[in-house]
Amino acid sequence: MTAGTDKTGYWQEYEYDLLGNRTKLTEKDLTGATAKDAVTTYAYGKADGSQPHTLTKVSKTYTTPQGAQVKAEAERLYELTGETKSITSLQNGDKQQLSWTYDGQVDRITGQGTGGETPYMGLADKCLDMQGGYPIASVQVQLYSCNSSPAQSWRFTPTLGTAQTDPDRGSLVVDETWCAQPAASTSGSAVQVQKCNGSAAQELRRNSSGQLIHIASGLCLTVKDASSANSTPIVLAACAAGKSEQVWSAQNDTRHIYGPDGSRLLTIKGKQATLYLGEAEVTVARGGVLIHTQRTYSVPGGAVMRYANGTGSETLVALAGDHQGSTYAEISLSSTMAVRIRKQDPFGNQRGADSIGARVQSHSGFLGATRDDSSGFQPLGARLYDPVVGRFLSADPVLDLNDVLQSNGYVYANNNPVTMSDPTGLAISLSASERAAALAGAGLSAAQVAQAQSMMGKSLSSVILAVAWETLKDFIGINDALACFGGDMWSCGSLIIGAIPWGKLGKIPAVMKAVNRTIKAIESFKVAKKAAEIVLKAAKAAEAAALRAKKAAIERAKKLAIQRAKKRAAEAAKRTTDAAVAATKKTGNSVQKHAQAEAAPHVSSHSSHSGGGGGGGGGGKPGGQSGASSHSDGGSSGSGGSGKAEEGGTCNSFVPGTKVLMADGTAKPIEKVKAGDKVVATDPETGKTRIETVTAEIKGHGLKHLVKVTVDTDGERGTKTAQLTATDGHPFWVPALHAWTKATDLHAGEWLRTSAGTYVQITAIERWTTLSATVHNLTVGDAHTYYVVAGASAVLVHNCGGSEAGAQQLADRAEQLQSEAGWSGTTAVVRVRNLEDPNRVETWVASNKTYLPTGWKKNQSIQPGEIFVQIAGHAEQSILEALDGKWDIIEGGTSTGVCWGICTPLLQQQGATIGGPDYRSSKNNSSKRLFWKP
Repeated sequence: MTAGTDKTGYWQEYEYDLLGNRTKLTEKDLTGATAKDAVTTYAYGKADGSQPHTLTKVSKTYTTPQGAQVKAEAERLYELTGETKSITSLQNGDKQQLSWTYDGQVDRITGQGTGGETPYMGLADKCLDMQGGYPIASVQVQLYSCNSSPAQSWRFTPTLGTAQTDPDRGSLVVDETWCAQPAASTSGSAVQVQKCNGSAAQELRRNSSGQLIHIASGLCLTVKDASSANSTPIVLAACAAGKSEQVWSAQNDTRHIYGPDGSRLLTIKGKQATLYLGEAEVTVARGGVLIHTQRTYSVPGGAVMRYANGTGSETLVALAGDHQGSTYAEISLSSTMAVRIRKQDPFGNQRGADSIGARVQSHSGFLGATRDDSSGFQPLGARLYDPVVGRFLSADPVLDLNDVLQSNGYVYANNNPVTMSDPTGLAISLSASERAAALAGAGLSAAQVAQAQSMMGKSLSSVILAVAWETLKDFIGINDALACFGGDMWSCGSLIIGAIPWGKLGKIPAVMKAVNRTIKAIESFKVAKKAAEIVLKAAKAAEAAALRAKKAAIERAKKLAIQRAKKRAAEAAKRTTDAAVAATKKTGNSVQKHAQAEAAPHVSSHSSHSGGGGGGGGGGKPGGQSGASSHSDGGSSGSGGSGKAEEGGTCNSFVPGTKVLMADGTAKPIEKVKAGDKVVATDPETGKTRIETVTAEIKGHGLKHLVKVTVDTDGERGTKTAQLTATDGHPFWVPALHAWTKATDLHAGEWLRTSAGTYVQITAIERWTTLSATVHNLTVGDAHTYYVVAGASAVLVHNCGGSEAGAQQLADRAEQLQSEAGWSGTTAVVRVRNLEDPNRVETWVASNKTYLPTGWKKNQSIQPGEIFVQIAGHAEQSILEALDGKWDIIEGGTSTGVCWGICTPLLQQQGATIGGPDYRSSKNNSSKRLFWKP
């Protein structure tokens, strides 16, 4: 695996305990050097056993680019109520502290921690900036008006290995991997940015006065000539107390103020404040100087954002997000159409080269939420989320104790961030589209619900104030009016008249009109409020039902994943056992087995069970009918439906000249590999590689749909490639999908497994059809896999055998035939291969009747290439008896679930896998109707 041209590739492995706590993260080195892997471990709970679900310690061991081995550890402390209150580095004492409101909202964060980055404000309240806004070696560091851009977001990173008492010695980092570094160590030398390398030239010390001292020279970072003009360079100069041009203030003391509904209203970050107005943000400096404004408008497929720095001109950009709403790309809506991309891993950490995310202006981040860059955390609805550890900083206030994975309350999206997300910070909730669908199902819209909520939010006092208060306020107090209108409305008249001084009698007509208007408004208000209650009750019921359905679906998915894992483990164990048993028996190859079968006593001829005569080309099978013959009960004289692999089978193949990796390490053209030869094979489920025997050679000829797969054979070392040409359906193992994938479904960029246990990347796919081509395949014992050679690598492919996809196709055909049969019963369609001539593949059809169903005769349902098997018994049973030791199952399916009592054990005896999607069947049948032999 390689990082790709933009260096965004990554390979991570996670381990969890039974409660869903992450216990280990391995970040693999993409060159394959395991010694360079970064390993992070996680510890939970206090030493006294309290707060068992809190993350208390994180330890990371890694190798720097310079080859130094580093172990970084951080300790986390919690409030008694479960909120994170501090994160402290055990190497240098750098600390990030958090305080919380009574209702679990974070209200203050001090310190940047490991992931935060913030503006450094200096002379005239302007900011430390990177010239041009883009990281390039030797680009000038300058003073510029603050604008909240990535070029002004810096992180002070303490030097690795320094004493725990010295957190103020380190480097100033921008865009993740670039450091401030003077061009020389002399006064007047320009401060530039260079790739961070841990050298002494990049080491600074920050002091309590706000100075940044270059340790190697003893000089301070200074605004040249003390000029506050934009673009003034930052240089080295002799340190002196009281010089404002040498004072830098990190804006890393952040306070949050929330509105009545719990949403963030205002953030005060050092000398800056940001006001959040729904879709708009306004950031100002001390004194009201405008720093940055942006407003986002939702549009189909994404959003459009208008932003401006300070009082400068406005710029319009389009925003595109991923399937979970995280902003992925920012496209300038100008003549240049510049594209800026921010890539993240599934847990929300930025990945890839610093250049791809440079100059991104949108403050929208993970799941579309506004980023909190100064702390490195991400506000997600009700809680604060830490992408570095993939956990929330406080427990979920809405806990489902029946969900084991959610019971600890800190995990993000059940640790399944690719499929699921947690934008609300609460237990599993409905997305906007899911909520809309739920409401639509109840005959409601979001607008109706919002209107009903607004009505429920109105009070009696608001009605009175809106209708008549201007008149009534001169005579009675609001409390008296509320009591009046809340009781006997008509008594209000006497109340009001009694409250009116005789000197204001002239206003009585207006007063009585106001009373009448108020009474009518209150009557309408009560009717509207009752209707609103009905709407909200229906909406609540619809959303609750949808949420229950979503939780049930998630639970089913969990159970299915567990079942599949158990099934794979059981199958792997069975293969190991079968291989051990086979090793103790000398049963010979397939030819010898076939000779033994021929010598064994046979049951009577199946033609005696047919409805009539036999076909000349029936191949020793029941006389019956083929699609190429008459459909009468009198039998057929046709070809008997014998077919080649290319006519009806699913045995996909490679073109001549494709080389196969042999057991001795040599490569042999596939057309020259013979039964009995030894090849290298791998079970992709277990990863175990072993030597297997070729049991059959398959050859096909005719019209072929071919696919050329081009792979990169030397990675970043060069431009060498190699090609493999296969039929479109030949399965290749794609490790990332953990699945066999047809050649035609492969995509450039995907990785294939090699015989060395490494991977090669697909660079191109080419497809075409030829009217006449010869292709070859193999059947391989036990593992049912082999390797084909591409340049210096060998790629894992499947042998000629059945598959779930092929079985599904036949099951669909069986269901279609059953619908045309004219009675209630079962139909089976099975693809089989002749043991003596593996090129001979046929499709057999059977029902639970011994004669051709009337509906099939009428509709001429049996198609060319399909053979009707006429033997008494269940449909699957009839076909299995017809095998007669001369044929073998490839794959098949039925119109209903395979029965428990007869067909399931018979198929298992044949070595077939029974599986596929669940199907509603009777209690006598299983829920599976597909079967295949790999």
